[in-house]
Amino acid sequence: MSKVKKYTLVIVILSLYISTGIIVGVVLREFLPQYYFPVYPIIPAYFTLLGFVMLWILLFTKGSSPAKVVNTYMMMRTVKLIITIGFILAYNMVTDDHRYPFTLITVAFYFFFLFVETYLFIKFEKERMKK
Repeated sequence: MSKVKKYTLVIVILSLYISTGIIVGVVLREFLPQYYFPVYPIIPAYFTLLGFVMLWILLFTKGSSPAKVVNTYMMMRTVKLIITIGFILAYNMVTDDHRYPFTLITVAFYFFFLFVETYLFIKFEKERMKK
């Protein structure tokens, strides 16, 4: 994959993360205010940061071995799951405010981005296998 394609992919993915966070925030604030809470912006920022790091590592994994790329992807998925569980537990231990909405929205973001990242990874690997 060329450098231009890699950087374009990074920009598209980051735009997806940011726009999803903004759209969900507006929907929560306007239509479901009982689920909106003041620290909501931390959730999209958290997933944007983790998604960027994961994408960067996958795009710049040296070697064309499909097994190495798949192992790296699975390792990143596992690390992201463990960090997300720790993120939820830390929030719930620190505060009593909005525990249920925070956990629900964080898990929803996790599964949404799990689906999106897996879909994009499969497309990325199919393109890589053509070469």
